[in-house]
Amino acid sequence: MTIALLWDRPLLYERYLNEHAKCVRMLPTALLAPNNFTLIIIPTGFAKPKYTSIGRYLNPLKQKFIEYAEKGVNILVFGPLKNGEIRFLPDPPTYTFDYGTRKLKKSDDPLCGIVEGDEADCDGYLEVGGEWEPVMWDEEDRVVMAKRKYKGVIVLTTTHELPTPEFIKMLNRNIS
Repeated sequence: MTIALLWDRPLLYERYLNEHAKCVRMLPTALLAPNNFTLIIIPTGFAKPKYTSIGRYLNPLKQKFIEYAEKGVNILVFGPLKNGEIRFLPDPPTYTFDYGTRKLKKSDDPLCGIVEGDEADCDGYLEVGGEWEPVMWDEEDRVVMAKRKYKGVIVLTTTHELPTPEFIKMLNRNIS
């Protein structure tokens, strides 16, 4: 089971992931070729050219992301750090940057195990509609994590902490 980390240069997150699973860093366009990924991760800051150039590749791949999720691949997307719609996701959620430590209100969904405890740094909050299901909120009842189910699941979060090893292992297999 292999994780696809969409990014264009080495980053600490990659080393962390490789401690818990096999991870391959690549540009998003590599998703056009056949592969056997079980999890695709798009880290925080993907919309900021200051951090990475991958943002420009994502919108044209919207249908490809949906196809992966329909086949059972799980997709984890963190906050873009740029306000607006996240257009490469279905029923585009809206992201608002508002960094800070937040008290979390978690549903009983296992995805809430992305962080330990009831407090985490978050980059902002989300507005979701359509088939997106909120699963975690901040103390102001703003959505900080939502999911959209297919055969796999697309998870969108604004948490700005490394996911727990248990969370990575859970998402790196089909959880439907």
